[in-house]
Amino acid sequence: MMKSASPTGLFPASEAIWAQESTVDAKLRWLIARDPAVSGTPVSMHLDHRPVTPSDAIPNMFASGGERFYATDPGCCVHLMDGFVSRAWRLTASAAEDCLRLRFAFLGGALYSAANAMLHEKASTCTFIIQPSGSSLTGVFRRDTAYKFCAINMSRRFLGETLGLDATDLPPALFSNWQRDQTVIGQFPLDRATLALASRMFTLEGSDNWRRVQVKALALDTVRQALQSWERQPVGTRAAIRLGANDRRALVALRNHADAVAAEGILLKDAAAMTGLNRNKLQLGFRQMFGLSLQQYCLDQRMQKACEMLRDPANSIGSIAIALGFSEPTNFTAAFRKHFGVPPSRFRGHGTSGDT
Repeated sequence: MMKSASPTGLFPASEAIWAQESTVDAKLRWLIARDPAVSGTPVSMHLDHRPVTPSDAIPNMFASGGERFYATDPGCCVHLMDGFVSRAWRLTASAAEDCLRLRFAFLGGALYSAANAMLHEKASTCTFIIQPSGSSLTGVFRRDTAYKFCAINMSRRFLGETLGLDATDLPPALFSNWQRDQTVIGQFPLDRATLALASRMFTLEGSDNWRRVQVKALALDTVRQALQSWERQPVGTRAAIRLGANDRRALVALRNHADAVAAEGILLKDAAAMTGLNRNKLQLGFRQMFGLSLQQYCLDQRMQKACEMLRDPANSIGSIAIALGFSEPTNFTAAFRKHFGVPPSRFRGHGTSGDT
């Protein structure tokens, strides 16, 4: 269900996730209700390669530091992450409205992919993501990685009605891609002035109320500077792989087949023959649509099947290894430990999606 374009509540408002908290599901629900770049329910979330939902008790992904969220206005949300992520985190969500994401990376770099575009963030650049309403986007954060970034997500309604900006004030790419119903991801280098504005949001002092006011003012000035830099510089949108309707249908069929044969896996040559796509387009297209390579997706499904089987005490680890195509139980144990960070025996002892 699509959420309301103007969530109830006072603005500006803020929330935060810190490393000392055990679970983060309540904070994520707070964010989902206010951020224009996500709808009422994400398409999928995975923590350490295990599926979770907003209603689960989702374990914290931070080992140190954390992330602040600021809902400055209806249709505008600012994220400030500065922390060490100890768990692999993947989120696929759809935009609640036509929106623009501006991301300023200082340390680390997330991977973002949509139906026809993919890009890895780089430090000292601005990553822009133009999303039409209802379009999905996948973000992937690596485990055991330090991240520091500022992200500002704004709806088309906020830019036009709240700020009073029109087509003469904004980059032409925004309106053309919203009208074409096409997600575009691109990147451009940032000047020192814009980087300095974005970095100031991490060092604010004073009460929570005054920090919220300062973040709102700094975010608007950062957006102004970034959009002016965007219009002055040539931009590479990185939308190199174009997928037609037949290509997307073929890749969805391939994913469904991968789900059905999780134990056996799929050879790349067989996948190419099944879809009629060349290997390059198949590999890039699959990653762009589903956030993982075909090989990673097959391994993920294999390990999810292992988790299901481990929950039944009647299944021995040896029998699970054979059922999933491993020649030796030790090979299965090594693969499971590499994927989840714990051996299957420990997973069986705890049996929760949050155990690592």
